Amino acid sequence: MTCYDDIITEFERFKETSTMTHAERPLVRDLLGDLSGLEALDLACGYGYYTRMLADLDAARVVGVDLSEGMLQRAKEYEARVPQGIEYVQGDVMKLPATLGSFDVACAVYLFNYAESREQLQAMIDGISARLRPGGRLVAMTHAMAFEPDGPAWDAYGLHVRDFEAVPGGGRRLLLTALSETPCDLVCYQWPQDVYEAALDQAGFTGPSWTPTPVPADLNDAYEDGYWDAFRANTLTIGLTARKALR
Repeated sequence: MTCYDDIITEFERFKETSTMTHAERPLVRDLLGDLSGLEALDLACGYGYYTRMLADLDAARVVGVDLSEGMLQRAKEYEARVPQGIEYVQGDVMKLPATLGSFDVACAVYLFNYAESREQLQAMIDGISARLRPGGRLVAMTHAMAFEPDGPAWDAYGLHVRDFEAVPGGGRRLLLTALSETPCDLVCYQWPQDVYEAALDQAGFTGPSWTPTPVPADLNDAYEDGYWDAFRANTLTIGLTARKALR
């Protein structure tokens, strides 16, 4: 498991500079939609990159949760500089306390790709379901199983595949390097869509929908011809939405 306390600055630089992040950000915003008056929970919030987006989209209450004390401290530094009323809590999505309250939207950008087993993935989704109100929405980004680690490379977009191996349950473990001024190593997992959908169904979610990350027109025009070919041909990042059943 990646220890983010050890790579706070390196990961922040990767997140802010990688073109994969620039491409995915409009998709996340579109999937979240208008949050006016809603209470939003951001899981695996890190240093608050997408947590701040929830506040920008006019959510009435925003809570960010992460395991990393160091990442949360960096998020709180952003909040201190530009107050948005965001609460940050250290915690494990698989054991979210009831004291957090209930939410209308749960955002989980690159949470599920850290599930080391199908059981962990189920526990993550169960934990989210427990904190969502009936009818509440889950908006996530994860690693698509369709991505072939020995296929067209994603180095140009910020991620290098160092190695990979199959894991029990039909998944795959990826050893990645996030490329920036100071590269940092990550360990992530891919799980098939049917595994996700079975876990969502068990946790009381309905209508799962998948959206591969498109290349926004402005980014497409900003780079030379062929730059985005591998991004389109070998999809790594994919959006997932689902809604908790009304009863």
